[in-house]
Amino acid sequence: MRCKVCRRKIPTHAHFCRYCGTVVDGKNENVQSVTESARSDSHVLSTPENHRDNEHHTNATPQVTKRGRKRSYVFVSIIVLVLLTVSVALYALLGGLLFSRREQVTEVDRSLLHSGIVLPEVDDFPSHSGIKLPHESSSPEHTQAVDVKVPPSTALPTTTPAPIVAKALDLTVKQVDVTSFPVIRLYMDIRDEFGVIPKDLSGGMFFLSEKRAHDPDYIKRSIKRVVQLDEQEQINIHLVADVSGSMMGTPIYDAISVMRRFLDHVQFGIGDMMQLTAFNSQVTEIQPFTKDKAALQYALNDLDAWGDTALFDALYFAIHHTALQEGAKCIIAFTDGEDNASSVSFETVIEDSKHFGIPIFIIGVDMDESYELSVLENICTQTGGSYHSIKEIDALESIYNHVYRAQKEQYLVEYTTESDKGKMSDQFDVQICLQTPAYTGEVDLSFEPHLLLDVDESYAAQDDIEMILSSYLKGFVSAMRTNRFSDLSWTMIKDSPIYIEQKRFTQKDIDEELISYEILEKKIKGDQCTLLVRENYYIQSKRTALHMMTQIAHYRLFKTADGWRFHSFVEPVIVVQKIYQ
Repeated sequence: MRCKVCRRKIPTHAHFCRYCGTVVDGKNENVQSVTESARSDSHVLSTPENHRDNEHHTNATPQVTKRGRKRSYVFVSIIVLVLLTVSVALYALLGGLLFSRREQVTEVDRSLLHSGIVLPEVDDFPSHSGIKLPHESSSPEHTQAVDVKVPPSTALPTTTPAPIVAKALDLTVKQVDVTSFPVIRLYMDIRDEFGVIPKDLSGGMFFLSEKRAHDPDYIKRSIKRVVQLDEQEQINIHLVADVSGSMMGTPIYDAISVMRRFLDHVQFGIGDMMQLTAFNSQVTEIQPFTKDKAALQYALNDLDAWGDTALFDALYFAIHHTALQEGAKCIIAFTDGEDNASSVSFETVIEDSKHFGIPIFIIGVDMDESYELSVLENICTQTGGSYHSIKEIDALESIYNHVYRAQKEQYLVEYTTESDKGKMSDQFDVQICLQTPAYTGEVDLSFEPHLLLDVDESYAAQDDIEMILSSYLKGFVSAMRTNRFSDLSWTMIKDSPIYIEQKRFTQKDIDEELISYEILEKKIKGDQCTLLVRENYYIQSKRTALHMMTQIAHYRLFKTADGWRFHSFVEPVIVVQKIYQ
């Protein structure tokens, strides 16, 4: 049976609907609500039937009231939850807007500090602008953050930005190049505390001061340029290859293959130069310095393994040829055995390498573990290079690339010194400072320029004495080749001791070629001058095989009506090295 009001199912013998409270008669014909029944029967006296009906009505009403209250509680709870959700959302939205506005103001501070912009004085702005700018300061430490005022309605919480601390960099001068004196090039390794090399350094970030013997104090020099070598500046690499008997067979073929692949990484397009020198019992110049990749690849075909190992001779030879090159330079040598055929000592190799500032990198290929490696490691460490030992020759390529990349990541700092004061042989004291809002660093350097000169190259002589020396050496070589003593005689005082000796010497059947020379010492006293010169020659005769010879000559000159002229040797010429080719 169903209630005729709410249409819900009720028991057959029920007297009222338990859902809506409607009274149901026994025959289910007369239906009326409890409230209507009570209203219509209020004047009727209580009877057993009415008492029973009222009893049912009394029991139904509390159920309806409790159910209504529950519904009210649920409705109120839903309203409260909705209001709380809306409140939280509005709070988060307003907080985000305020934080974003504050970050924009702080970002202005950071941008100004990083850019290094010095803003005008406060008086330059209208009073109603509401912006206070920092006073001009000469150092980044005194730079103040921008104070932005906003109306009270949008006032932001006051925050103090964290101070920006400049990152300290480690500056190391690896090499000094004076081949274009008075232009001086400093090659620097610059890294942070984690070994990372910054890529965004420029000339405006560096400051350089120089002090020479004639200067009472440091003098600021203008820096011409600062550039990282990679893809910008050339580097000169002298590759020294071991072709001794122990490399015969597979090792030499593997080595040639590795060197060919290494050529693919060299930046010949921007001017990188490479020379190939091979050594066994002798030292052989396979290919002079060139940027012709094809010529170097072809030269590798001439490598043939035999003989002993003259490593130190090869390094000495490489030093005196590499020092003639302009720009950054290094020597990369590989060997698989102990030196057993050199006339040059490893101490001389270290001394000359440091003298010209040329780092040496040595790669030991499948070295005998019983061999004492301290000598090779000592050469590399003291010359600014590094030693690497590998067992597999195929690993040479990765080491070559590692060494090459390390050189290419250096920075070039170039400046011009005064050439009309003092002497080139003076000691140079240089202070270099790097200062930006992001980076800071400094380094002090002391060096004496050592310039190895090629007689065939033009050189801006410092004075008349150096000019007559250049003419004397060129004339000597010409006289040896052509037997024309007149090419040399005009540079000497006629019938002087050196005139007589050199006239006799140039008549000998000796083929000499001057490779390079260096002025070690120059002393002037009135009309007299003494010159100490180191000279490198290629010499060959019927009795002597081709070899490179280094000699020390001590000359005395006098100033005559025709200018400075050679007079005699202060002491006999000393031959210090011979390296057979």
